[in-house]
Amino acid sequence: MNILGLTKKTVSRDEIIWCYRHILGREPESEAALTPHLTHTSFRSLAESFASSDEAIKFREAGARVIHNRQPLTYIAAPTPDFIADKAESAPVAKQPLEIETVASVEQLSACLARARGDRERSLSVAAKSKSESPEALSRLVFATLARHGAPAGCPGVFVELGFGVASVTMEVATKAEHLHAYEISQSLIASARNRAQTLGFTNLLFHELDVPPLDAVHGCHYLYALDAFQYCPPPLIATFLRKGLRALVPGGLAIFRLSTNIENYEFKLSIWLNEADDRAFHPLPMTRVLEIVSGQGCELLAVENDDGMSSVLVIRKQS
Repeated sequence: MNILGLTKKTVSRDEIIWCYRHILGREPESEAALTPHLTHTSFRSLAESFASSDEAIKFREAGARVIHNRQPLTYIAAPTPDFIADKAESAPVAKQPLEIETVASVEQLSACLARARGDRERSLSVAAKSKSESPEALSRLVFATLARHGAPAGCPGVFVELGFGVASVTMEVATKAEHLHAYEISQSLIASARNRAQTLGFTNLLFHELDVPPLDAVHGCHYLYALDAFQYCPPPLIATFLRKGLRALVPGGLAIFRLSTNIENYEFKLSIWLNEADDRAFHPLPMTRVLEIVSGQGCELLAVENDDGMSSVLVIRKQS
């Protein structure tokens, strides 16, 4: 099955500002600086132009980090000279670089996974109390996002979900999907979801354990989404699961990933994390690493949506 994508006529102002913040680690120097970037016809070409710039290369080589900003993307309208001067004085170049390790051996990843299982169940307990997003709303988000990026009406084909948690969104998506393979790292969550699906009479829904090896263990699919699979995992596991998911896509397939790409003052060293208490609820994967994985799996980044300051929704397509 070949899923046709829609080519955007031009990138948006918000996407340009996002690239400044997440790839260069700073604000645009002025509103006028945004104009030259409006010539790009896709988010992929925009992000690649930023990532290949001399400034971005020097930023990465210095080990610098993106500075997290909670303000909305529209706040920069009509900046004054004083505003620009203040931003220049507070630029991240003077900060001590913070290290984020994103690569690990299979043995180290297995150790990460063992610890992440406990963190996963604790994070779900906290999330259940907040109930900030309904399963119905998240299911609509999945199908609406796929439709905006060229999925055929009704999204026929095979779906894969990574990190289904308590499976509430899973059940909503399964009412519309032809076939859905749902993955989770917690065996207790898998058992609970299977029992619930059987009680509700689903015949198009299968549950699987998400493990580290082998790389191609995820079922081949036309659509893949992960709305809650990454925040509780350390960066090396996020990178592994992102790579697994993209590898499973068929040519033309679409993926939706919600994850953080920067958190203020965040650093991660695997040896320390494995051996010390760490109560951080969220972990990011630097955008430069995301782009490397996307490109390495023969995919293209179509858009970055709903940047709320903590996480972004990345829309990715497997190239035909």
